[in-house]
Amino acid sequence: MDEQEFVSLLQALLLPDTEKVKAATSRLNKNYYSDPRSLIALIHILIAQSETQIRQLASIEARKLVQKHWTKIPEDQKPQLRQTLLQSTIDEEQQLARHSKARVIAEIAKIDLED
Repeated sequence: MDEQEFVSLLQALLLPDTEKVKAATSRLNKNYYSDPRSLIALIHILIAQSETQIRQLASIEARKLVQKHWTKIPEDQKPQLRQTLLQSTIDEEQQLARHSKARVIAEIAKIDLED
């Protein structure tokens, strides 16, 4: 999965150009969001991306994909994803991005802690 292209498509969603937003949305839905690896990539982006808007958008998109893909992620990868996501949320300085990351954690917890 090409993380650079993924970030570029997320950036395109923030543009004030409706046609570019539609095109980026279509490519994301067709080429990325159907693949469980997209959730892993979004978590990496929301942790590592320097732009606050992209971190927040990646968090929003990741939250929407947790129910669909979390159970398909290999069990050996989940502890590292949980730990880095939690640490990133604690370290996040921007309130909106921090809240968005916390919502991803909550969605994961709904699945992991299900009775």
